[in-house]
Amino acid sequence: MKKILCVDDAPDMLKLLARMLEMRGYEVAMATNGLEAVRKARTWQPDLIITDIIMPYMDGLDAITAIRKNPQTAQIPIIVFTASIDADDRQRALELGADEQMPKPFDFTILDNLLQRFLGPNSSVQNLEQSRQDEIREASIRVLLAQKMDLAYQVEMYKTNPDLAATLVYFTALTRDIVHSLRNRFGIMQSYLPQARYCLHLLEGLTLLHLKPSLSQNFFDGAVTDISLPDLMTFSANRYKVLMAEHRRNGKPPGLTLKGWLDRELLSLGLWLLFQSTSGRIPNVDQDAPEQTAKHLIQIRDNRNTNPALGLSLTITLPSYPASYLLKLDDPDYVLQGNAMALGLMVLKKTVFLNGGACHITSGGEIDLKIPFVSSQPDNVEEMELSISQYVTELPAISRPYETYQPYLQNLSHGLVEAMVRELDHIAVEARHDDYLIANPRFLNTVLRNCAYARLLLENLRWLGAGADLAREAVDLNQAVESVREILRSRIRDRAEDQAEGLVDVEQTFAPDLPPICANFIAVQQILLNLIMNALEAMPQGGTLKLSASLRDGQVCFEISDSGQGMSSQTLPSIFDVRFTTKQRKNYGTGLYIVKSIVERLGGRIEVESQPDVGTKFSLYFIPISSE
Repeated sequence: MKKILCVDDAPDMLKLLARMLEMRGYEVAMATNGLEAVRKARTWQPDLIITDIIMPYMDGLDAITAIRKNPQTAQIPIIVFTASIDADDRQRALELGADEQMPKPFDFTILDNLLQRFLGPNSSVQNLEQSRQDEIREASIRVLLAQKMDLAYQVEMYKTNPDLAATLVYFTALTRDIVHSLRNRFGIMQSYLPQARYCLHLLEGLTLLHLKPSLSQNFFDGAVTDISLPDLMTFSANRYKVLMAEHRRNGKPPGLTLKGWLDRELLSLGLWLLFQSTSGRIPNVDQDAPEQTAKHLIQIRDNRNTNPALGLSLTITLPSYPASYLLKLDDPDYVLQGNAMALGLMVLKKTVFLNGGACHITSGGEIDLKIPFVSSQPDNVEEMELSISQYVTELPAISRPYETYQPYLQNLSHGLVEAMVRELDHIAVEARHDDYLIANPRFLNTVLRNCAYARLLLENLRWLGAGADLAREAVDLNQAVESVREILRSRIRDRAEDQAEGLVDVEQTFAPDLPPICANFIAVQQILLNLIMNALEAMPQGGTLKLSASLRDGQVCFEISDSGQGMSSQTLPSIFDVRFTTKQRKNYGTGLYIVKSIVERLGGRIEVESQPDVGTKFSLYFIPISSE
């Protein structure tokens, strides 16, 4: 029986992957961070390693480096299994010694093909090494191309609207980890409920707001590709009526012929997001009305004549909206105001831009898309490097602090976040009525747990903006703690059941008759989630997590402490700054910043004590209801 080591800091995703591999007849071991992976690779000697990149303490890149340096493990094939949106992370993994990459959530066909390639009868070390070198060369070209398009788009945005460009820079940096974790949550839910795929589409829309191209991008290698319009609309939901011109050429359905660097899925996603905003499923900032029931008519006209060299030339008409309104939406200021249709239009324009084309609103109120048949993107490395250096010189430095852009950040993500929150509510209801999940309560709990986790992550996204209004209510702190412990139950339980070296003991002590606090239940959950996650990441080798609550000087004091690495006295004053982080390859740390912001908004205060190699204790003080 072939042995596979799976490495991921998301326990539910780890168990899902392990179960899929065990069903295929493999022996599986699991590790939750790079340190465990390096140790298990040496002692267990697997035939294949599948590892995440973004993990606490030793991430996947450092783990790959350590595995390749050890003669005992140097020849073990490694697949990078990641939800990272950074193409350069994936390229770096290949350069350090990974053999292949697989995106999250994983596709079973891709998984089976990779297993056959690395563990099948025709696999060999020589073949794998040659294949890896080919992968590195291809990844290098794609990273350069993505970097060039990224910079070109930034320059274009700065010319059009500097505030929007700067907001996107901050949005990219601040939301990276949240998007990564949301991919895990939605991917797990989709494995049990296919309808959760809708959340993944919305999340892809959110990642399109990042200046870097989305993880979904799969650039073609210059081959001619024929795409029919029905195929292009695969993301279409039954919220609008789409009419397509029956323009057939040589018996083919209406569509487009493209050649060069292109992402068909990206183009389809851009159209889908525009139509979702048109139908009201992605709401405006000032819109909290229920979903629209009326379908909107959308007409797509194929404008190509008999000359196939024109490539893609489509006109989209939205009869429900006057031309004057659509022309207003072409102004990026409407995106910064949180208009969902303006956001959908901007995302569509970006996808067209990344595919080498152009998109604009005509004076008659039509959306005109053109993508050339032969892409203008060069595949010459030196030419791309020259273009990159030229774009870098055109980019201005951002001098204003990110707090200046906080209202913009909230408006930018509002519609997509609200649509995902709404969909999560539907998923939770459907899960509780699904016959298969009812018959398998363990799977039902997994779906509901990840649904609740994703909900709090989306609230974190809101707090990176101006912060949501917090309705005050009586909050039972014990109930809030138990709800978060349930959300994180797999992480704590997995370490206790599956890896003795990763054991985390939880000690909880609450004073009897503790009064409720004047707070907001979801906000308190956010605080607890961020603090407990920080504590768990501070103890990769195991330790003790202590949770306690008592009355102190007329206030409810909640304390959370860990026996992890701790921090120096020089570090402590900076930990609540959004620009502070101890994590590798990051410029911002949002978790503690969000915690402090919420605590202060609730009228409380937070204190911290820490010593290196001893641990850290956070003390939170809240107003009890009894003193109101």
